[in-house]
Amino acid sequence: IDLAFIENGYIYHTKYDTADRILTDSIQRAGDNILGVLKYLAKSDNLAKSYEYRHGNVVFFDILGMFVLAYPARVGAILNYVITALAVLYLGKKILQPRKRVPCAAQEAEDPPMFWRALAAVERKPLEDLVAALEFSVNYLKELAIAFFIIVLGWLTTLLGILIVAVFISLIGRSLSWYTHFYVSIFLYGTATLAKLIFVHSWIKKSHYKNTNEQFLGEVFFDVSLVFWSIMLALFTYLGFCSAFVSAIWVAFPLLTKLMTYKEFKEKGATMKFLLIYLLGMFVPCLYVMYLSWIAYEMVIPIMGRTGSEVPPDVLVASSVVVSSIVLSSYFLNFIYIARSTKKTVLTLTTVFAVAFILVCSGVFFPYSSDLTNPRPKRIFLQHLSRRFHELNGHLAKSDSGIWINGLDYGGMSHVTPHIPELNDTIRTKCEEESPFCGLPWILPVNHLFRKNWYLPAPVLIPKASIQFQLLSREQMPWDATKLTFEISGEISAHAFSLWIITFQ
Repeated sequence: IDLAFIENGYIYHTKYDTADRILTDSIQRAGDNILGVLKYLAKSDNLAKSYEYRHGNVVFFDILGMFVLAYPARVGAILNYVITALAVLYLGKKILQPRKRVPCAAQEAEDPPMFWRALAAVERKPLEDLVAALEFSVNYLKELAIAFFIIVLGWLTTLLGILIVAVFISLIGRSLSWYTHFYVSIFLYGTATLAKLIFVHSWIKKSHYKNTNEQFLGEVFFDVSLVFWSIMLALFTYLGFCSAFVSAIWVAFPLLTKLMTYKEFKEKGATMKFLLIYLLGMFVPCLYVMYLSWIAYEMVIPIMGRTGSEVPPDVLVASSVVVSSIVLSSYFLNFIYIARSTKKTVLTLTTVFAVAFILVCSGVFFPYSSDLTNPRPKRIFLQHLSRRFHELNGHLAKSDSGIWINGLDYGGMSHVTPHIPELNDTIRTKCEEESPFCGLPWILPVNHLFRKNWYLPAPVLIPKASIQFQLLSREQMPWDATKLTFEISGEISAHAFSLWIITFQ
């Protein structure tokens, strides 16, 4: 059983990573889980007769951290397909519903002969009714396709705009402003995402749908979201993804909500009753996605402090905030088309974004924190090296010694140089193209993520005890490589041994 405490990943592998910083409740819960599993295995005959309990893959997920729900994947597949079928049935009935021109009872009372002539005319024209129904279906499908294109266009333009902001912030050296203050990413990228989405759809409403009925637009854009999530549900289920249950939530609850509010919305429009029922129906899927997003951010944000110098972390975080906002707003885009005006909403969101943007660009939000109760340290890796470069014939090509410095995040040494002027770009190392890993002793092959390295010349490292190092054999491999076998003796750590191996050619 592998248990990991994901909270406060900022201190992993640092001097602050001590047992007393793990919450007592978390330790207790981990112990309860282990004890419960062991007791169940000890009392159950599942292990002795495991062939009788084969269920294949299992779908399991927790409900807001309170309990775990689990069921066989095949049961989940059936459930997912049933939910998809219900969505298809709803959409099919809506698209193919008949449009018959039947005279009303009032006409019969006012003019009986005219009523029966009209009824006879209707009966003589079944073909025209069929054509009218097909025409309505084709037009509605066309509107769905146009609305789907508009939604995707809104997503792409929003993502592009937010990425431009993230790249700009990275270029001016203000990345990781949200590292200690996560709420900054919401005020900076979340508000901009919502403002851009609302603005795009409001503009399309005024330009493309200027004379279109607002209730009809509300129906169309809800149905488009339902179609999208139904496709995702069917696709993920077909591919065997156990996480398809998330898509199932985003089909089942909105569909049930729609059925509960359909009559109210059709007869009276967007009333307070409709709004209340709609929000209550969307509460469960929105709450669960926010819960999953929070868990993901709690794991990912600390990792951004050690992802290397090549990938701008603001781009990754901005993209994830955009995706979360798109998912959460997918069934609320129809509100833009039934609302009288969105100017105040867009203005408020834009103002919040502008204030956050100015504060971030001015450097108000420092990425790191030295608060001992809740530290957010900057990670810097220093290694004292003595390098000797040998050719394949054993000839010593060159040698040097120094302190190899890695800033593990995108900021590199930019926050350190003002305090230690010696650590500046003048001592940046250049890649030794003819040497493996650019001539630097990487223990793991992550050199492509850390292309910015600093090398400060220092005296030769002299071990306390003598170390004997000998080449035992050289073998040419079939894949155009040479295998060198070494023998090393003396007091030396495995870490140093790894350094010796990877610095030789």
